[in-house]
Amino acid sequence: MKTRLTQPYCMMLTLVSCIVSFQSMAQLPVEIDPKPKTAYYIDVVRAEKEQIFEIQEGLLHIQYTDKVGQWKQIGLQVFNWKLELVGSFSLDKSFGLNNYAIDLSKKLATIEMGKVYSCSITDESGNRYAWNVRPIEPVRSKDLAVNIIIKPRHLSCSNEFGNLVEFHGDIKMGKAPYNLKWYVMNSGKTDFLYQPKDDIVSLAGNTAIIQVDKSPAYYVMMDVTDACGTNAKKMVFLDCQTNKKKINTIFVDPTQNLMKNVPKTIN
Repeated sequence: MKTRLTQPYCMMLTLVSCIVSFQSMAQLPVEIDPKPKTAYYIDVVRAEKEQIFEIQEGLLHIQYTDKVGQWKQIGLQVFNWKLELVGSFSLDKSFGLNNYAIDLSKKLATIEMGKVYSCSITDESGNRYAWNVRPIEPVRSKDLAVNIIIKPRHLSCSNEFGNLVEFHGDIKMGKAPYNLKWYVMNSGKTDFLYQPKDDIVSLAGNTAIIQVDKSPAYYVMMDVTDACGTNAKKMVFLDCQTNKKKINTIFVDPTQNLMKNVPKTIN
């Protein structure tokens, strides 16, 4: 199979953050996260007072480096934009790096999106560490949608040789980068006419072109998985018209129920 790549591959990094919520003025226990899994923690020791962190999904992830090691606990205070104390939390700690995963959405009845909240921690030596957070609505990944675009270059239903049809995909929404697989199968979907083709698409839109130089009938399937693991498939069936008066035309069936009974190597 001949291919022509039209887009460069690039990686996109995402940062995971969380939404701040507060409920009680009493000292509340906080979960310690010994093995952080989230991609982004607020380093409260290095955070600048003027910096505002956008947080979502009801989870506040912070890390604190204890350089004194005398107290077993340290207090976290949270103030609203009116400088009113709205939350006070007790953090268990040990000397060195401490990670905390705080589900604040369960500790506050209401919270205003877009408002700035200030947070502070004061250690045994009197050092005060302060930073700001702004709750935002959770980011929702849009549904992944794919389609196959067909462009016949030369096609003769009566001649086995000299045929050429180009295919490229159209990817919409989802999260880049995308893992793309092409499959071209015979009319019975029992064998591949070419080896399956893998590709990486860095942006939504048109994909690289594949060329098929076989005569109909055959199936072409496009299998796409985005960076969030969402999968979408599209399959078309090319065949000659049964009407003898139109022997040099093709019939394209973009149906989805053709996905079954494909060769076993397709997952």
